[in-house]
Amino acid sequence: QCAGGYLVQLLPEVGRGPLTVMTERLEGFQSVEQPLREASFTPRRLLDQLLSGMPFTPLEESAVGFGCWCDRLRLLSALATLKRADLTELVASGELLEVRCDYCGLEYQIAPAELRGLLEKS
Repeated sequence: QCAGGYLVQLLPEVGRGPLTVMTERLEGFQSVEQPLREASFTPRRLLDQLLSGMPFTPLEESAVGFGCWCDRLRLLSALATLKRADLTELVASGELLEVRCDYCGLEYQIAPAELRGLLEKS
């Protein structure tokens, strides 16, 4: 239904005072489950609550979403890390290698000739 959290990174120049305040404040923020379920929730609202009264500078804001980075070149690069004997065995089988990405479900078919190319020195 929802997922979220926060990460607090204190920089070296933070003094004892702000560190004590932040430590005490974080004890009250052990779970963000309830705020996430509220229709009015925004990450900025959570940030304002966590850092209320403390000077801070947001550096970047970006949307979070699922996206798979798989592609044929990444797959071939991963296959290139196999032991030479394993690649040789795959080529010798003469069968099409079928690989499915566990994240996005996209299926790839790698011909023995492509695998043979991984055995050649560049």
